[in-house]
Amino acid sequence: MSSITTGPFRVPVSFPGGSPSRLIITLKNHTDKVKDVRVVVQECPAPTQPLFPSGARCVVSNETPEIVICDEDIVLGSQSCRQVFVDVAIRNIYRVTVIGKIKENEKDVEVSVVGSDINLQFHEPTMFFRHEDFVKADDK
Repeated sequence: MSSITTGPFRVPVSFPGGSPSRLIITLKNHTDKVKDVRVVVQECPAPTQPLFPSGARCVVSNETPEIVICDEDIVLGSQSCRQVFVDVAIRNIYRVTVIGKIKENEKDVEVSVVGSDINLQFHEPTMFFRHEDFVKADDK
């Protein structure tokens, strides 16, 4: 099994049309075979911004624990698409990992992620990850 990940990203406070409250993970099977993948979403609560001592230009936030908020095994039929919807909170930090027979190229299963408002009408461009933006993660 191999895995790819977005790496950590933070949900912004607002964008034109509202605030991001949903994460949409889209999966597309480009093959004529059924594919099984696992989608894992991890969340870290927003760290508290530390105070900058006089003259300091760099400080480190407090540590916050990462928890799994979504862990789904998904079956993708041949030449089909599915989506996973996840509630998110502004300022928190998230990471999406997709595990299975998946490669960094999208010849078999293609993945994308976008942040959206609750009505799924507006999308936040800083929360958009194309398949090519994912990086190889530790094999599971």
